[in-house]
Amino acid sequence: MNSISFPCRVRCCSVHWLGRPIMFKEPAAKFTFFKYKKSEGLKWSNICQARPASLKCIQTEVKNNTSVARSLRHISHTGEQVTGFEKANTLSLIRAAAVLKLCSYDFVVNNGIKMFDIGIAVFGRRAFGAFMRWTFYGQFCLGTNNEEIMKTSRILNDAGLKLILCTTVEEESLNRVLDKQSEKAWFEENVKSLLDCVKKTSDVAISQGPKIMQMKLTALMKSSLCEKITQHLNKGNEDDLTEMFDACLANKFEDSPLFTADENQQVHGAMLQLLEVLSYAEKKDVYIMLDAEYTDINPTIVLVAKSLMKRFNKTKPTVQTTYQAYLKSALDDVKKDLDFCLRSNLHFGVKIVRGAYMNAERHKAAAKNREDPICEDWNSTNDNYNRVVSHILQRVSSQTKPAINVTVATHNEESVTLAIDRMIWNKIDSSSGQVTFAQIYGLSDYLSNSLAVNGFLVYKSVPIGGMEETLPYLSRRVHENNGLMKKTRKDRDLIWKELRKRFVLF
Repeated sequence: MNSISFPCRVRCCSVHWLGRPIMFKEPAAKFTFFKYKKSEGLKWSNICQARPASLKCIQTEVKNNTSVARSLRHISHTGEQVTGFEKANTLSLIRAAAVLKLCSYDFVVNNGIKMFDIGIAVFGRRAFGAFMRWTFYGQFCLGTNNEEIMKTSRILNDAGLKLILCTTVEEESLNRVLDKQSEKAWFEENVKSLLDCVKKTSDVAISQGPKIMQMKLTALMKSSLCEKITQHLNKGNEDDLTEMFDACLANKFEDSPLFTADENQQVHGAMLQLLEVLSYAEKKDVYIMLDAEYTDINPTIVLVAKSLMKRFNKTKPTVQTTYQAYLKSALDDVKKDLDFCLRSNLHFGVKIVRGAYMNAERHKAAAKNREDPICEDWNSTNDNYNRVVSHILQRVSSQTKPAINVTVATHNEESVTLAIDRMIWNKIDSSSGQVTFAQIYGLSDYLSNSLAVNGFLVYKSVPIGGMEETLPYLSRRVHENNGLMKKTRKDRDLIWKELRKRFVLF
């Protein structure tokens, strides 16, 4: 079938999406049919025309496609400019405009940690801490204690937004650990941090929707060990490694000849710590997203995730994996792992990101004389991202049990619009929890707000912890996402538009 027609009765003629005011064409009769061409995707240009106005309520009755009616919040024409920041505090808007502008400069991005250390040395921990708390920390973090986190969570919940909490523990901070005993204590402390993050994730989940947190495998397993496991995978030892991980989770571990005695002990310890965290998450009904890292590590992350899925994903997608669309192999990897879960009768949870290690991956590939695993350019990455999302959404619609859950983690309007098109075409209920959207807390708020207003499940990913823990972590993330930080122009334009609206009143 090349096309399908939606019968609609239109009583009011405007709808708003992503800050763009759009007006429906006046119907010639009581009912009109909007033609949807499958080959083109759902395009508003086929059914609407732009008008220089905004909106607040539209009454549209859509027959035979109830997901469309549920997916879009109906808004009526008001004549006001819509920015997506109407409910935001004025001081927070001023802070956002300043911080996002500073983050667009390479000097700030490349020297974030040095500037933080110099600031403390020159102005003192207390004074400089107060400055950072109001600026960078306040823009990208929730707070230092449970009370502040809960307060911010309630504010976001009122705006229709939910939280994905993450800890700041990763192997970069392990570099300060010098001896084996301290290293062991560092991993044990990370377990406590992860368990605390699971509890906070459960506590802040005020409204309906999946409770999600994210973590890095390297918080519990050294990256050098992950790289060695990947090397063994590349040599065809997947079955032996799978058996090893499964035995660890069943507490029936035996030393593998693939590793030294110390490495065997590390594998066993890391798997038992993962088991502790996941068991607590299952008890709290929290989903754990394992972040993707470098290509030298990712195969190990996926293999560990599969062993965990076999234990925890029989009734719900407690363990979820992450795929980086800047990798040329992303679509093939998703298909292979999705098929594994469906064959095993396991629920499949996945987060799709563009990826943050592009330059590092290219340098590694060149140094080792390997083929570049990264897509050629930004547009190729976007195309790959959209292909991956489209494939998963098609599988979501055709697969009922076991279920497939996907988080579309993107700051790109085109990808968000395409995902919504595919949800409508595949008749996926936006409130089902199977498809969610995510952006970084403090970035692309206009996009998050527009999605939430239109009835989609939207999450903001945010690290938790004190300033000295989170700011170095954030500096690394900003450095990795340098390209994203330079693309905050629209955020800043909409923020200033909202501020001008407010100051005109005085």
